[in-house]
Amino acid sequence: TLSRRTEGMTADSESGGHSECQEHADRIILFCGVALVIGAIVKTLNNYVPYIGIIPFSVSMLLAGMIIGCITLEGSLSGPLAKAVDTMRQIDAHLFLIIFIPPIVFESAYLVNFHTMRREGWQAFTLAFPGVIITLILIAVVAIYIFDYEWDWFTGLMFGSILSA
Repeated sequence: TLSRRTEGMTADSESGGHSECQEHADRIILFCGVALVIGAIVKTLNNYVPYIGIIPFSVSMLLAGMIIGCITLEGSLSGPLAKAVDTMRQIDAHLFLIIFIPPIVFESAYLVNFHTMRREGWQAFTLAFPGVIITLILIAVVAIYIFDYEWDWFTGLMFGSILSA
């Protein structure tokens, strides 16, 4: 019943009045808040610093996340932020994709210029489709004949499709 399911989530006086779920929720909220602040800083730097502006925002955020992750793993960062980064590092990859892929796809679809896409979409498709197929085959050949994994063609092509898309 409901009482059995929520039994492990009740506040505990030994843990300072917070349950383990509450601590994870606090860490996730802290992480998201810090990520938003870092995103605002990176976006401002992209807009106003000449040489940083040529780097795409998503690449800049990736680099900022990698720097914070490396600092956390090294042990230089401690306290609640380090615990928040550690909590997010242990999150399930599928959950992470379910959370972040829809906003990324929405942003891309929202910002696309319809008239430009209609006019030049066919050219993009005719160049992208063969490019992905060629890249898929080249990666599969490298994975099968150069890597020491003893993969068959199905596995090599699947690996190539993941990396080429």
